[in-house]
Amino acid sequence: MMRMSHRQSIRHEQRQELTQRQRILQEIHSMRTTPDGDCPACDKKMNEAEIKAGWNNDPTDYTTRCVRCGQRFIAVLKVTKEGVEIADYSYLCRVQLFARMQEMMAYRKVFGEVFLYQNHPEVFWSLIRHFGSYHKGLKAFKSA
Repeated sequence: MMRMSHRQSIRHEQRQELTQRQRILQEIHSMRTTPDGDCPACDKKMNEAEIKAGWNNDPTDYTTRCVRCGQRFIAVLKVTKEGVEIADYSYLCRVQLFARMQEMMAYRKVFGEVFLYQNHPEVFWSLIRHFGSYHKGLKAFKSA
């Protein structure tokens, strides 16, 4: 039985990482998001425009304001795959989103799609919801 050289071992690991990244990206592209702004005080089901209108645009306030009763609460993004809900995350406004990304940049100069998806899913899914794709969101962040 032949042993792999160190170089062959590294190449093998790189191919495995690439294959894992490709699987994750395929998984991501099969998922959808839906904003959920159900007020806990009055049960008003707010649509996305109402959720956005209720944000303070304060990077530390993750709440939106109910259009019916004025109660502040955290809106979420429901993530679904093939119509089945698999997770929900805080729905961040653009100010919060960019503030969180700026904080990450202080510790990590580069962060890719898979890194955000695995380590900061609320940032990842809010970026996708606001801009339609990771790349468009990153471009908007860099130009902000």
